Amino acid sequence: MWLGMPEAGAWKIIKLSDSQVNGGIMPEDMSSIYSSSERVKRSSATYVTVQTMVHDRNLYDPVEHRWTAKKYLDDLKHRFGGIDQILLWSGYPNIGVDGRSQFDMIEALPGGPRAAVKALREADPNLMIQWPYKPWDISTHDLGANDPEKIARLVVDSGADGINADTMNSRGDIKKNFYPMTAFFDAAKKVGMPDMIIEPELGMYPGLPYLNVTTQGWQYSLQGCYSCKKVAPFVPPVSSQKLVARRSMPHVCGRWATQRSEEILTAIFNGVGYVAWENIWGIWNGLHDRDAELLRRSVSLLRHFHDFISDPAVAWLPHYPVENSTEDGGHVFSSKYVGKDTELWLLINTGTNDAQPSDWILPVPSRGSQPYDYYDIYHGKLLKPEASQRCLVKSCQGSADAATPSILLRSKVEARGVGAILRVPAGQLPSRDALFMEHMAKLTSRPLNSYSAEWGPVTTQKLVLRQLESIGSLDRNAMIRVSGSSAFEFHSTGVEIEGFLNDNGVMDDWKGVDVQYPWETFPTKYHETHSLSVGDLWVDKHPVTNTKFLQFICSTKYTPKDAGNFLRHWGGAGCTGCIDCHLPPELDSQPVVFVSLEDAQAYCQHSGKRLPREWEWQYIAQGGDPGRRYPWGSEWQQELMPEPQSDARYANMTDVGKYPKGASKDGVEDLVGLIWHWTDEYEDLHTRAAVLKGGSAFQPQRWQEPRYQPWYFPGLAGDWKNGLPYEPPYSTSPKDYSVMYNVTAHGKYLLMAPSLDRAGTIGFRCVADAGGQ
Repeated sequence: MWLGMPEAGAWKIIKLSDSQVNGGIMPEDMSSIYSSSERVKRSSATYVTVQTMVHDRNLYDPVEHRWTAKKYLDDLKHRFGGIDQILLWSGYPNIGVDGRSQFDMIEALPGGPRAAVKALREADPNLMIQWPYKPWDISTHDLGANDPEKIARLVVDSGADGINADTMNSRGDIKKNFYPMTAFFDAAKKVGMPDMIIEPELGMYPGLPYLNVTTQGWQYSLQGCYSCKKVAPFVPPVSSQKLVARRSMPHVCGRWATQRSEEILTAIFNGVGYVAWENIWGIWNGLHDRDAELLRRSVSLLRHFHDFISDPAVAWLPHYPVENSTEDGGHVFSSKYVGKDTELWLLINTGTNDAQPSDWILPVPSRGSQPYDYYDIYHGKLLKPEASQRCLVKSCQGSADAATPSILLRSKVEARGVGAILRVPAGQLPSRDALFMEHMAKLTSRPLNSYSAEWGPVTTQKLVLRQLESIGSLDRNAMIRVSGSSAFEFHSTGVEIEGFLNDNGVMDDWKGVDVQYPWETFPTKYHETHSLSVGDLWVDKHPVTNTKFLQFICSTKYTPKDAGNFLRHWGGAGCTGCIDCHLPPELDSQPVVFVSLEDAQAYCQHSGKRLPREWEWQYIAQGGDPGRRYPWGSEWQQELMPEPQSDARYANMTDVGKYPKGASKDGVEDLVGLIWHWTDEYEDLHTRAAVLKGGSAFQPQRWQEPRYQPWYFPGLAGDWKNGLPYEPPYSTSPKDYSVMYNVTAHGKYLLMAPSLDRAGTIGFRCVADAGGQ
């Protein structure tokens, strides 16, 4: 929630008369929560927070199988000054691929959630750590029951600090269901953590209800543009949440912005935090060099003066009046903090040109005979004030020195830049501030405009080609020979929900989304048709079964390096190999699942085979006919595949070979509707992902439920080129799985570690090059 710019000197009127602020939001115990809790005090200093994918390759090393938190945090510190808080994200966009709930997926992290928190604490003991909560997770394990208690217990048991409530504001969720933050506050008290940090993704509901239990909050609307693409002058709004509760911490967030200076300047003007979100569910939207440097300098100021600007006893006067003499000076805005003997002005220039000392002045009341020194903290130098008759605020009208009621201060504020002026009694600059000025003088010696403001280029990916030499002889039993083609017209579409917004706020920019085929120059979910050669193949008639996989692990003594959730469906939490993996007889002929991409590759390698490339899998399913939508033809026929299961209560698997009429033209069965199939792997500098084909019987819906939202894997299908599926009723309509299970569609499944990657609906089949055989 934000307020517009007041007229000069009118900040007190706005603070007292804001009709949007509910006067009943600050009970007596609020002040004790904010003043007595060390955790809440630390929360008030989280000037840079980041939503981090646990899949980020800087955070976890899948080769060494270890957390690399120091590497991750050092990179952020090097690029933009580091972070104060991290939101560890492990669910969306993968959640819904099987019956695992959001909590199951967090527990599936290598070493569990405590190991993740421990690694981050060792890298930075002062870092605040959050877990996400998703109110829409109602079709997986436990169907979303008792969620506040579960998330509170997770925070306590893992040693974290709080939660970020996805798609929720302080009053409820995105569909305006009444599920207030008090439910989480009450749950936190029950587990002995009344100061748990609670942050709704959508910030405060109008009227600021439950501010007493909502210590943080994302602010998508505080800046003028939701996802800024251009740089233009603007007037910064004022955070009413910060006005009412000075130790609360709103975080300005734009998510898809490629030009972030408006968000960063708005944050420093309000003395609040910023969400430096770059890895957006596997889509990289990095800060460009200029914005990264602007963020470094801005948060340096906020962190240094935190105790002063967050002190409720220090008056905050946003939009303290300045006087401009040129258009460039008219884009300078001031936010003043008034203490007993100290005053601080935080300055921003929203214009695209530098504001020189001749372009604007800051008139401030004189203090009679009391001498003061004025420091340009940003540039690290002492200012020379000028005596003046000008008076823009009431406090200078009663000045003891009527001849010079005010003094004028001048300094340069860089284009789309920041500044800070400090007033202290003459000769009494604290040594801490003097040292900080020396630091800032060095930091700001290079002009901001010398840093590149060009976003991109789009992060490119590469197809991972694992050269696994076959170590077993090929057994063609239960395989079908499929003749290839020298000119297969391959066309595929991703069904991810996310994408960049254009300048008009419509989601129609798909560069960087989905995967990048070897013949493409960037990732995109709408792939152009490409003609390629597919060789003759031997193809497993059915997906690999549990029986065949048991034979493999026993004959080879195969044991995965990361055995988390390995063959979990065989019983218990998983097993490690032939000795302790016991296959229930009723699962013999069902497809093997809870196997990682690495497990599947090892099986195929031992069998003298390999996993199919995505286009090979699609060629097999289409029988070489690029116009065929399903293995049996072009019309959706649910009776040719297992019955869909809308939630985890009915997550039952079917034996292979039960639907022969759903086979491809060549007789390959169970391609669609039984399991997802592992195919290719792609990677960029930050994320790895696999392409899944086919679709499983688990199709989470429950769209009639009040908490339903459409975010489950694999996403949404349709013509997103005009952005229309993102409009209502996207959050209430059932998903059309007939479109998403079209064999020309695929799911992008983020990879982290086998313990998390293994799922109860993902299996595989192998192929082998037939050549002249």
